Amino acid sequence: MAGKFVRRPPKESLGWFRAKGMKPGFDHRDVWREEHATAFTVAKATKMDILSDIRSEVDRALAEGRTFRDFAKDLKPTLQKKGWWGVKEMVDPATGKKRMVQLGSSRRLKTIYETNMRTARSAGQWERIQRTKGGLPYLLYMLGPSREHRPEHVAFHGLMLPVDHPFWDTHMTPNGWGCKCGVRQISKGEHDRAERDGVRAPAPEQVMNPETGLPTGHRSPSNVKVRTEAPAIRTREYINRRTGEVHQVPMGVDPGWDYNPGKVGRLNQALDITAQKLTNAGAEGAAVVRELAAETLETWSKSPKADFPIGMLAEDDAIKIGGKTRLVRLSPATMGKQLKEHSELDFKEYVFVQDAFDRGEPIQDGARNLIYLLEEDGYVAVVKATKSGKAVFMTSFRRLSRGDAKRDVEMRRLRNKQK
Repeated sequence: MAGKFVRRPPKESLGWFRAKGMKPGFDHRDVWREEHATAFTVAKATKMDILSDIRSEVDRALAEGRTFRDFAKDLKPTLQKKGWWGVKEMVDPATGKKRMVQLGSSRRLKTIYETNMRTARSAGQWERIQRTKGGLPYLLYMLGPSREHRPEHVAFHGLMLPVDHPFWDTHMTPNGWGCKCGVRQISKGEHDRAERDGVRAPAPEQVMNPETGLPTGHRSPSNVKVRTEAPAIRTREYINRRTGEVHQVPMGVDPGWDYNPGKVGRLNQALDITAQKLTNAGAEGAAVVRELAAETLETWSKSPKADFPIGMLAEDDAIKIGGKTRLVRLSPATMGKQLKEHSELDFKEYVFVQDAFDRGEPIQDGARNLIYLLEEDGYVAVVKATKSGKAVFMTSFRRLSRGDAKRDVEMRRLRNKQK
């Protein structure tokens, strides 16, 4: 008797999922956008044992290619036994008030299953896309097997753009709750034929009615031509009521879904691992961070979550400010400030941060701050150790004329003497 066909995920998808940490949260808006690429979370699963149980079953479903029915059948009794099921009263940590909230339910389990399966497969696909983009340099947006499609997603159907086009930073599928859209890699030959001959986009996969075995009726685009020019992206304002943050979300993409799981997740995970390895690195650390800045800083800056390893101090300099590590980190918040206040800097110039640490003049500015003046190139970098000394951050980097850089440092020296 033939065995049951099991659709196992590519190893990249499973590796991406297993690299995630865990982050309890009360509301799905507490963990936002790219954070989902590095942390597994389930709204209202505020206890680590519950979150761990759910994660284990998602991992098993992904690794073994299990269906939703099997996933729910094994997980439901565990959650019911631990009391994480039905409607219960909980305290919202954001307000301190008690609320009646929905914990586990069959519908919620389906959302958890589908969301994690699709984002993991998307992240794994992105890793393969990057490996093979030399021969398949384009992506084609395709509608999935849904009974009804979002009008905006219908408009994306048949869009063919280069793999590295910024459109995929915010529109790599899935693009919302329940979205089944996908992308297919395309060769340059197919792309050129589509431009020349007006090739028609493939029809979406039909949804089959399990009772009749016949295709269900759903709104599908008919006779759509492949387009090779990026559309103008319109956005709408969205306010995250949990955090107060205001976001500009692309039309057609659900709030919190405007990111590329594979691109963001892998990079931030890699940076976390690299930072850990560099904490006590020797002389080779400076070469590593310089290369990182040259090759990945610009990509990271578009969706920064993890701290970026930006430089290595001399051991004596770290000691001066109470630093217990030589590694200097660049936080997402500081990067945002840099982009606003020092837009004159090209991303390639950030390799000079390490030059400032290596060849610049270090000037003490208080107990925990050092200013580096690389006078010959006109760069000024400022670093600060945390109170515990366990981390050192770069708080500013800018380019000035040699004269302005010198005057800036002299003013800081004067202020220090007056304190």
